[in-house]
Amino acid sequence: RDWLPMQHPESKARMAKFHEWKPNIVTDHHEMGSNSTFFFQPGIPSRNNPLIPQATVLLTEKIARFHARELDKIGSFYYSQESFDDFYFGKGSTYPDINGSIGILFEQASSRGHVQNTVNGELTFKFGIRNHFTTAYSTVLSAQDLRLELLEHQRTFYKEALNAASSDPVKAYIWNAGKDKSKAQHFIDLLIRNQVAVYTVKSDQRINGKTFAAGNSFIVPLNQTNYRLAKTIFESRTTFTDSLFYDVSAWTLPLAMNLNYGEIRGKSLPGNLLGSKVDAPVWPEGAISQSDYAYAIRWDDYYAPKILNGVLSKDLIAKVATKSFASGSDSYTRGTILIPVSGQNMESEDLYQYLSSLVSESGVDIYPLNSGHTSGVNLGSGSFRPLRDPKVAIITDGGVSGNDVGEVWHLLDYRMDMGVTLLPIDLFNRRDISRYKTIIMVNGNYGNLNVKKMKSWLQNGGVVVANRQGGKWLADKEITKIEYLSATKSDSLIKRAYDDNSNFSGAQVIGGAIFNTRGDLTHPILYGVENPEMPVFRRGQLFMKPAKGQYATPLVYASQPLLAGYISKENHQKLGGTAAINVSSVGSGRVITFVDNPNFRAFWYGTNKLFLNAIFFGHTISGSSTR
Repeated sequence: RDWLPMQHPESKARMAKFHEWKPNIVTDHHEMGSNSTFFFQPGIPSRNNPLIPQATVLLTEKIARFHARELDKIGSFYYSQESFDDFYFGKGSTYPDINGSIGILFEQASSRGHVQNTVNGELTFKFGIRNHFTTAYSTVLSAQDLRLELLEHQRTFYKEALNAASSDPVKAYIWNAGKDKSKAQHFIDLLIRNQVAVYTVKSDQRINGKTFAAGNSFIVPLNQTNYRLAKTIFESRTTFTDSLFYDVSAWTLPLAMNLNYGEIRGKSLPGNLLGSKVDAPVWPEGAISQSDYAYAIRWDDYYAPKILNGVLSKDLIAKVATKSFASGSDSYTRGTILIPVSGQNMESEDLYQYLSSLVSESGVDIYPLNSGHTSGVNLGSGSFRPLRDPKVAIITDGGVSGNDVGEVWHLLDYRMDMGVTLLPIDLFNRRDISRYKTIIMVNGNYGNLNVKKMKSWLQNGGVVVANRQGGKWLADKEITKIEYLSATKSDSLIKRAYDDNSNFSGAQVIGGAIFNTRGDLTHPILYGVENPEMPVFRRGQLFMKPAKGQYATPLVYASQPLLAGYISKENHQKLGGTAAINVSSVGSGRVITFVDNPNFRAFWYGTNKLFLNAIFFGHTISGSSTR
């Protein structure tokens, strides 16, 4: 599912070769449940993404006839157009469709090993391999027979893209990442890897109340051959011909990264907008000047947690500012990290050299402070709360989601260079866990996890960061007092045909959409966030009530929260005003509960910050504000 976001190194390499080659057909071979037969595309017609040309669908149907003919020869049963879709462009069978290719999904009933008893008789591994080989062969035959049509299709695809761009009322998307230099370059990297042209902005612009300064803003014009790809990266679609989705229904990437962005509409793109074309990301190098008094790290940049972790892992003293302050003409907001020079386990020169190495590795600036006599609050104020090495363990195994664990592990280990422990449930139950200060509980079933041990560890000052069913388990075991609402699944008062049952129940599923929330920027969980309105990703049907204490719910869904994707009217109405994040006290410990996954598939950079804030600042949250 990573073809469009390209967060994995394997995906980046695959996409580089894809765009170099521009194949005419791409096949994507998978397995499904053992009691099925064999599937090949097209999928359900009403579930095609509207950005896919009808010519692509028709060619897919022509190629399907070759699969049917060859499978008939070997006596295999199959079906088409009754399941699966062509909607999310992160899939290997759908990404090609928006790049002038024909993407084809194959799904083979799995033998789950050497041989499996099924409703269709014995299914062997050899039989499954034969079906996949046969349809790979039939694809080659179709490519040979339809060669001229495939070549013409690819040529026409890009010509029509330019025509569609000229008739689109949106002429360009303009964006910036605020003060976050690293996140801006990550988005530029994503655009360029997708071969979407991006330019600097020549002059300051103000669009729909938002300012886009020439110095840090960028523009993506739609008048380019990859019009459709640029469109799907930026658009916020909320209307659909079908309410069922095989994967997520929204992936608007500037929302996922929490960027400032807007549309430029009109008959044509104004000539004073486009600056120079950006050919490659320019990663920030970071800067530091030596001080014999103190250093400050602003919490704006995506990699600020990486540099803080480097400080805390060496047992250096660091504090977080809970109020704003200024040193001369330089102002510092809540969330700024203060590192005093005195009292450290390093001499002044050694500290400077070590911090310089962290700056080089992270690209984050460190600022010298030469006096504690600052305006706002002074540097010796109790408003600076001491920080600790979070010493993170992620609970794993059993019924815990491996995907969700992997997303957290990737964020902490790969991006933030944090050493973390993967802690299986049975070892949690049997071993001393006092060495850990932070425990992560992602989505999943925690079965026989020792409730008494978890509660005792929390009461002694531990911090749990939980999401989805991880948070629900803590509430069910009465470790927290968080309450949940039930999602709409059916309506017993409405009489429906038997055949409509699966469609109605499926339409109540929130398979992956984007919603607006409003946060308290003074709360530690939102340090470093510039705008109180924040897009969040949501999949699943957990609805969390706001905490009874007015300060214990730092992030709440807006009254009409849908930004992109599908949600039923019933669940949309229910979602507004519910909690996205709750904070609970358990003795001297804290539980930060996310109702959903802030690290989804590694491309949700925006809410990564909230998750990292929970890890680094969770223990600083006042106990009186969590009740």
